Amino acid sequence: GGWSLKGSSPSSGDFIVSGDRVVLSTGGLSFPAVGTDGVGHTIAQGLGHGMVPTYPALVPLLGPHPHDAHLQGLSLQVSLSCRVEDAAAGGGGLPPWYAFKQKAESVRRASRTGFLFTHKGYSGPSILDLSHYAVLAHDHGAGTKAARPRLLVNWGDMTEQEWRAALSSAHSPKEMVSTRLEQYLPSRLCAALTAVAGLTNVKIGALSKQQCDRLVTLLVSYDLPYTGHGGYGKAEVTGGGVPLSEIDTATCQSKLTPGLYMCGEIV
Repeated sequence: GGWSLKGSSPSSGDFIVSGDRVVLSTGGLSFPAVGTDGVGHTIAQGLGHGMVPTYPALVPLLGPHPHDAHLQGLSLQVSLSCRVEDAAAGGGGLPPWYAFKQKAESVRRASRTGFLFTHKGYSGPSILDLSHYAVLAHDHGAGTKAARPRLLVNWGDMTEQEWRAALSSAHSPKEMVSTRLEQYLPSRLCAALTAVAGLTNVKIGALSKQQCDRLVTLLVSYDLPYTGHGGYGKAEVTGGGVPLSEIDTATCQSKLTPGLYMCGEIV
């Protein structure tokens, strides 16, 4: 048995290295500027391994800002969740490696709260936590519009009830809606959200119940539109790769090819 690896270098020319074990740790496809090109995946497949389709993960998303406002550079703390409709039916046509396994898991919540508006969309820790769901749906197709994952943003940490109390006309009914919101959120975002709700230059005392309901929904469950993502050039991690079922996770040795070990983003 054993392995023989052929290579070459500018200083010593062609060479052969032999050994009993080989570690394949070539990285994935993210950060191509440092030389990652997915060659390890090709090698693994040539040695008989399968491949879960790869995708950019921990990646910023592309999409319009609320009311097409120019909010780039604006950062805040949010609560972000991802919802997939009809998850129990296999993700509504999503690829099998994507779909949520149980209906009880049809909602994912970001573990981090930082959110950043970029020039072309959104980034920050909360977005990076959940962007791979949007990436898979965007790149591989969701089958039906209903199955497309929805990214829902709560702009801050207030509940519906707390927002309704904050928007009460019991105090300062002549105050503008956007001005009231500025007590809790950045002013540029407040102006954009009130414009989306059709409440620019509307006073608190003039808010109808329907208008208040619409505004509260935008504040606690804003449906964040996404049109794409930053690709491998912006991704911090490569998703997919050699299936873990084909690797002994205790030793990282291939179950198919003795003496071959794989680790890192190749798996």
